[in-house]
Amino acid sequence: MAAYQGMWKVTTTAYNAGSLDGVDDLESYTRDKALAGIKIAVAYYQKNNLVVKGQPKLSPQVQAVDLASTPARVTIRDCIDSTDFLPVNKTTGTPSETDGVHRHVYNSVAQRVDGKWLIGESAIDRTQTC
Repeated sequence: MAAYQGMWKVTTTAYNAGSLDGVDDLESYTRDKALAGIKIAVAYYQKNNLVVKGQPKLSPQVQAVDLASTPARVTIRDCIDSTDFLPVNKTTGTPSETDGVHRHVYNSVAQRVDGKWLIGESAIDRTQTC
């Protein structure tokens, strides 16, 4: 859970700034697909002159633990509430259009790599609300 919470702390910082500048510890919590997904999202926000204001409300729960796999894996399911975590135009502060649904399932997989837990997979499931 520490890796998951850390990932969201630095991700929120990057999204609030609309930039990865000064966000040096993202790789301390993420790798692979999760890291790439965050970088793609930040690039999208930059390209569209957006920042995400506020903080998400998290409620993660461990769904499965597989310590026998290589690497060891922990599956985490969250119901993220983005009511107070919304994209706005960086210049004008005008809210960006959203689908109006502010609670989505977010699935992640933590992996034990070189003695450290990192989030290797992480994605919102827009087909499921919670």
